[in-house]
Amino acid sequence: MSPSPRDAQPTEREMEQALSEAVAEHARRLSPGIQDACQAILETHRGRPPHEIVPELRSAFAERWIDPGLAEGFAELIAAGVRVVLSPPAPAPAPAPAPLVPPYRLRSLTA
Repeated sequence: MSPSPRDAQPTEREMEQALSEAVAEHARRLSPGIQDACQAILETHRGRPPHEIVPELRSAFAERWIDPGLAEGFAELIAAGVRVVLSPPAPAPAPAPAPLVPPYRLRSLTA
């Protein structure tokens, strides 16, 4: 009995493409929440030292189900008065198919 096409294991390229698409989709879903949290904290904490901003930003991230560990990098920006604007990554284009390589090399019959 031969395996059906559905049973075939995905290639490494297909796995990388699927992983890339999943990461991009996750980033698209998280970006608005991160941006909203940063904007809310910017309004009240602009110019304060990062160590005062981090706890508030962690709390704001946790309320939005975002990893609070991401707060530290954004706190530096808020301390500097920078408005955080995130643009999620665009979906990656599908990879080009691999060129077909013949299994053997043709040689001249005359020589």
